[in-house]
Amino acid sequence: MTNMTTEFANVGRTPVHLSRILVAALCLLLVFNATAQEDRIWERLGPRVITNSNEITGITDREVVGAVNSVAPHPGNADIMFIGAVNGGVWRTGNATATSPSWNDVSGDLPSLSIGAVAYDRSDASFQTVLVGAGRYSSSGRLGGSPQFGIYRSTNDGGNWVDIDGTALDGQSVNAITANGNLVLVSTGGSVAGQGLFLGQNVGGTWQWTQLSGRTPSGATAPILPTGNTFEVVNDPTTAGRYYTMTDSGVYRVTLPAATP
Repeated sequence: MTNMTTEFANVGRTPVHLSRILVAALCLLLVFNATAQEDRIWERLGPRVITNSNEITGITDREVVGAVNSVAPHPGNADIMFIGAVNGGVWRTGNATATSPSWNDVSGDLPSLSIGAVAYDRSDASFQTVLVGAGRYSSSGRLGGSPQFGIYRSTNDGGNWVDIDGTALDGQSVNAITANGNLVLVSTGGSVAGQGLFLGQNVGGTWQWTQLSGRTPSGATAPILPTGNTFEVVNDPTTAGRYYTMTDSGVYRVTLPAATP
């Protein structure tokens, strides 16, 4: 009887001991799995070019992309080009003249993929300075990314982007940019209140912004530029400081002094 009691006692303790081991192992497994899930690497799937589309023919790999809203070719190298997509961000190619150019997404630091304008800074002889402006121009009710972030600038060929307008142009749909060092002109349109032409000046390292549309200049009795949408702003390549813009009522020209800013 004594031996049987001992055997039953031993048998009884063994399952308890094993259950504790199993519980401990299960806890470790759960902790391991939780950590493993958090450390999993995400694979980026887009935005990128779609190939083998049934919608087109006669193009290598039958590539298609979303709508492109703005193009900025390199002033000195035909192989380099930036584009701004309606809801697809900013892209750069280094072989634009190839039969099938390759494109890199350089939207990294931008808060939104809805791009209204892209432009080179004409004062940068190295052509490393590029500006982008947010804008909603989708044919689907102008839907797009948020926020509409205003103007960002890169000084390293699209490597990273820095906000230069603060909140001055937030919410605006930018449609054109012309930049010349410390002076930037930005055209905005759409249904957002306060749209029009804006002047940005870098004074002592701080960007200051003024809305020119609807503004009455000193000495004038009425606004020179009407309030409301502007649809373009370009520089005159033959005359330093001369710029053109277009509104609902016509085309306007201004010559800014060399001292601006």
